[in-house]
Amino acid sequence: MQFIQKVLLILILVYKVQLSFAQKVNEVYTPIENYVNENSKIIPVNALPDYSNILNLNKRVQQNNDAVMREVEQHQIMLNARLNEDINHFNSNAINYELPSYRNNIGAEHYWVALSQLDKINSSEKVNLQDAVYVVENAFFENKLSYEKFSGTIQEIANLCNVKIQDEKGNLNDNLTKNLMLFRFMSDTLEFYDTQSEKKLYTYPMKYDFEDYMGKKDWTKMFVTKLLLSYKGQCHSMPLLYMVLAQEIGTEAYLSYSPSHSFVKVRDRNNRWYNLELTNGVIISDAAILESGFVKAEAIKNKIYLDTLGNDKVMAQCYVDLAQGYKSKYGYDEFVITCIEKSLKYFPNNIFALQMKADYLTLQSAYVAKQYGENRFSELRQDSVAVNLFKKRNAMYKMIDEIGYEPMPPEKYEAWLRSLNQEKVKTEHKQQISKLNQLKGL
Repeated sequence: MQFIQKVLLILILVYKVQLSFAQKVNEVYTPIENYVNENSKIIPVNALPDYSNILNLNKRVQQNNDAVMREVEQHQIMLNARLNEDINHFNSNAINYELPSYRNNIGAEHYWVALSQLDKINSSEKVNLQDAVYVVENAFFENKLSYEKFSGTIQEIANLCNVKIQDEKGNLNDNLTKNLMLFRFMSDTLEFYDTQSEKKLYTYPMKYDFEDYMGKKDWTKMFVTKLLLSYKGQCHSMPLLYMVLAQEIGTEAYLSYSPSHSFVKVRDRNNRWYNLELTNGVIISDAAILESGFVKAEAIKNKIYLDTLGNDKVMAQCYVDLAQGYKSKYGYDEFVITCIEKSLKYFPNNIFALQMKADYLTLQSAYVAKQYGENRFSELRQDSVAVNLFKKRNAMYKMIDEIGYEPMPPEKYEAWLRSLNQEKVKTEHKQQISKLNQLKGL
């Protein structure tokens, strides 16, 4: 009994903290147009669609921010009043088992539209990753993102890669050749000759953005559109852009996960696999990834890490990305769990979806516990719906532990990421590149 009381007290404290965070509305959404660095843009700039205005980030949201904050504060007052009433005047019908909905908040309707659009893309004979990424990011910007300019930029990058392959007398039908060119485009400086101006033009490598790389302060840090504008990204946006470009130029590539991280896997003609680490532009071995110390054998066996994820699994992750964007703007409610369940339907061992579902169930359990209050544990124990909710939450955490997940602290992740710049990794990268270039010539 004492143990249950302690657990419930902890859940109530967790709920108070997480509900406060979930209901927080960012005071200022940083316009992505401010990320633009003229020195890192693709040259020639006029060869690409003008991106300067497509992400002029919701002036209406900024202008109405005070009104939104007042709405959230009023919602919290009403919620607290309802909970206090439930606690003081208990009857079994007064308990709400679902988290409060943000469906009527400004901009939330765009997420429900986006969810329908993802369903439509997913039901197509061939999943279009470019469209899926656009839908996810456009929902955050409340339908202000230009599809023509976004898709135009993707097409232009694909064209540049094809032009470079032809300039180097490469084979446009060879998967390895196309993958190496995509990797070079994202991680190296490429030189082109413009016949009109009779000048040499260059593209510059994309760099890792260590500032708020998890998007805790600014969720747009996770976006492909932010990466395209600033040429700075992280382990979510860089591999995702690569997968979009790989589909655009028609080459085989796979997404793969490691703790708190994602990268790209490709294979040569002899079916040997190579890990393209886009965050620092090197090819690394599985051994280098295992050196982080947080990849358990169970995780590999259960295919949550180091697996090869095709476009169908990347599409399933887009549902999680959509839920994450919604959560960052509004909080956890029925929309989040709807997205997560859809993701798990197509990708049952998606560790990011499983973690988010566990978080959702924790919040939901704490929400129910708070309605009973600290002095009514015996009544809570008689509530079969509440008890089953706690059991589902516990089962979810147990399952996540059993499949091999182990949390990786941010400082450990950053240290591992920086270790990829060590000389032995660079030496291995040069050896792998030399081997792949020889195979490319076959």
